[in-house]
Amino acid sequence: MYRTTIKDISELSGVSTASIDRVLNKRSGVKKETKEKVYEALRILNNLASTNLKPIKVIALFIPRMDNPFLDTLLSAIKTTNSNINFKNISLKIIKYKENDQNDIIIKSRLLNKYKNVVLFCSNNDFFTDLVNKLKAQEKIVVTLISDIPQSQRDHFIGVDNTISGQCAGNLFAKHCALKRGKIVGLISSSLQEDHKLRFLGMVDYLKPYKNLEILPALECDNDINSMEEKISAILKTYPDIIGIYNTGAELGASYNVIKSLDIDPSNICFISHEITPITRKLFSLKGLDYTLSQPVKFYAQTLFEYFDDVTPFLATTSILGNIRIHLDANVPIK
Repeated sequence: MYRTTIKDISELSGVSTASIDRVLNKRSGVKKETKEKVYEALRILNNLASTNLKPIKVIALFIPRMDNPFLDTLLSAIKTTNSNINFKNISLKIIKYKENDQNDIIIKSRLLNKYKNVVLFCSNNDFFTDLVNKLKAQEKIVVTLISDIPQSQRDHFIGVDNTISGQCAGNLFAKHCALKRGKIVGLISSSLQEDHKLRFLGMVDYLKPYKNLEILPALECDNDINSMEEKISAILKTYPDIIGIYNTGAELGASYNVIKSLDIDPSNICFISHEITPITRKLFSLKGLDYTLSQPVKFYAQTLFEYFDDVTPFLATTSILGNIRIHLDANVPIK
């Protein structure tokens, strides 16, 4: 039978071993919230030990705190999958950080030192590359999710090949605009978002042979809808021959707002975005969106837990073209 240790309680509760010792020995100076975390972890671990099952494995998910429909959908899928009976031995600890606050990122990232298994949803930059390598130096298992850091020592990446995803968008533009001549502009939240950048570059690469289509430099918005509307408005006024907009993952509603305010016929512009969200559904209904490329978040969530599960046989499931699904108004999935 498996015996619970203070280290197990610490990993599951996120409480230091010193504080756990104070709680178990009924010493003073410990907050009520801390005590509740310790006792809840102890209850779970004791129940597990009594059933003679394998010990709980804790996964720390490091993810940005932001208003993002795709992120909300992904988190919901992960939580739902975690409740599956097949993964009852895996506990999920979600650590959220402010994406544009480096000080907050540094402070929150220190919490990852408590956990053996770490999943990162983050930008590809020097800080996160160093973070992955430092975690690996502590012999932790590190997985990147959706946005990869390929130059790091991470153990695995779960997501699509974003270059291929961008090439799919390029293919759609080539077909949709085959009889037209004009410009295409890409919208990205930030050049630091590796997945957005690779999508845009994938589209650019695919469309190189198509001389009727000129690709303008990508617009960065930092997920600020007001900034995005100003930039889109300026570029549409500067280039009235824009016939395509590729939103790689930036603020989606901005483009439609601007097109409507400038009294531009949406049918004259091919608009391609990513992910099925409430906003994309609304834009489809308003005829303000032509195609959406989506990632199967339920499949990713399943893959994430299978990777860390000791029993489920794990199969490589990343970077497969079949993971990219193309939707248009006629085949948007039911909620």
